[in-house]
Amino acid sequence: MKTRFYLLLLFSFLFTTRSFAQSIELRGDVMYTFQETFPVYGGNMRISDGATYAGTLAAIFADKAELKFTYQNQPAVLDYKRFPSQVGDYDNEATIQYFMLGFNRLHHLGGNDKVIPYTGGGFGIANLSFKSGKYESLTRAAFSINLGAKFMINERIGINTFAQLQAPISGFGLYIGAGTGGASAGVSTTSYVFQFGLGGGLIFKLK
Repeated sequence: MKTRFYLLLLFSFLFTTRSFAQSIELRGDVMYTFQETFPVYGGNMRISDGATYAGTLAAIFADKAELKFTYQNQPAVLDYKRFPSQVGDYDNEATIQYFMLGFNRLHHLGGNDKVIPYTGGGFGIANLSFKSGKYESLTRAAFSINLGAKFMINERIGINTFAQLQAPISGFGLYIGAGTGGASAGVSTTSYVFQFGLGGGLIFKLK
């Protein structure tokens, strides 16, 4: 319910900028997110690599900057392995979602409107939920930084390419347990998770 509220709130905010924006873009992207392993008490936790799907609504101002809202969804598998043994809790299917409000600086090199590099970042929330329901879902504040380039095919359609690093600010804190006699671990708020990805997709100018 909270994530739906944030989604509605941020989309509403961007739509209110429509009258002030020079143009509005809708982007659909697919990103390859690399595997991430981070330490936990007595072992480590691994988030699998794989595809992340993203949708972005961006308001562009004076061809120099854009305010954007991005929703990302990553189906993932989380594995906990305890040291020094191989006992753990494996194959936990999960979904990682990011709801991000961001800003990009657009760089028109030599006045070129066909190839537009950009740099920027964002702030929002990250949500981790498990399909099995045996662990509670978690929501944390998150940040991201990115760089990329737009390649405009014509005035309405283009191709987006980018690299991105994002992370929950306070880390994911959860408790992993594998039942009686199994593995267990407490993941404190100092267990930071950094996710790096490379992606691309299509750009559609709505205005």
